Amino acid sequence: MNGLIMGSGLINSKLARNVAIVGSETGSVYATKKSIELHDTEQMVNLMQMGDGAGAIILTADASCAYIDTQFFCYAGLNMKPGLSLKNGGSAQPWSSYADNILIFEHDFNSIKENGLGLFSAAYNMAISCGVNMEKIDWILPHQVNSKLSEILGDEFDVSCDRFISSFYKTGNLGSAGIWVALAQACKENVVKPGQCVLVLGAEATKYLYGGFVYYHA
Repeated sequence: MNGLIMGSGLINSKLARNVAIVGSETGSVYATKKSIELHDTEQMVNLMQMGDGAGAIILTADASCAYIDTQFFCYAGLNMKPGLSLKNGGSAQPWSSYADNILIFEHDFNSIKENGLGLFSAAYNMAISCGVNMEKIDWILPHQVNSKLSEILGDEFDVSCDRFISSFYKTGNLGSAGIWVALAQACKENVVKPGQCVLVLGAEATKYLYGGFVYYHA
């Protein structure tokens, strides 16, 4: 969502004609046998949920093709400890493959479980406050966190779970690549039909960010 806001700004200000946004994740490098042995069961959650992948979208000012509208991006993590973080890395704690050191992906599972659903609710409510008419939305595509999310959010939003797009069972949680991969798959497989629109809801637990946009299929 952050990349989408910046990319759209570059195009709207005529500083760029086309902008590519790329999301990629390689969570498997943190799910090593040694890291699991040294860490707690929260690392096992990553092992079971996270997938490796990459997705991208190209933004252009050409309005004759599919288009994106009603973008929003917000922050809910003030004074909160990051839900996800790397123990190693940065100038304060540099990681060296030559040292007896391993990459550890810290996952505050309890905090994410407690606060994560609220990010989707905040994004959904913000979409409505921005003027999105849910009666005209054909599909809802949330960040692909787990295979149960459609049922959970369906109850939360009082929307049929049949209106949710889910690709988690195919790819796992691809992090920053998840939205673009799920959207591309839904269009390629003709789940989203020409002329239909999709409300996309993003949620990110590193600093508890949320956002979204409406996608209109060509």
